[in-house]
Amino acid sequence: MKRPSIRVEAFAFSHATEDEELITSSMLGVIGQLSIKVEDLQGQYSQVKKISGTAEGEEAEALALKVIRAAMGGAGAIDEVLRGVDKNRLYIRLDKQDMVRGLLSINGDNQVKLVITAKNNRELMDLIRRAAEEV
Repeated sequence: MKRPSIRVEAFAFSHATEDEELITSSMLGVIGQLSIKVEDLQGQYSQVKKISGTAEGEEAEALALKVIRAAMGGAGAIDEVLRGVDKNRLYIRLDKQDMVRGLLSINGDNQVKLVITAKNNRELMDLIRRAAEEV
């Protein structure tokens, strides 16, 4: 069986009061191996940095399974994950404060946005089903 072609993208904003290096290292430590890019943006009151990371292929698939399992949180929580599906994309929000503490938790106020993209909806649903079987 051919493995799906998965892409994982993570986005977080680092405000003037936050440590960009801490956020970046937390993304790498908690989410996994990502190619990181930092952009300088101008916020309403101060400088803001957009930290984005991407992974593709087998690494992305492993990251996606890990994050989907965490999003499910336990048996029967697949409905929570399915709410984030839009065609061939799955949108998940991670808690940035917990990520800095080394935890992978879902839906915080201060967020890291994650987008998992598959070739098509069927491949995305297969990925979600595999993650559900491993919970």
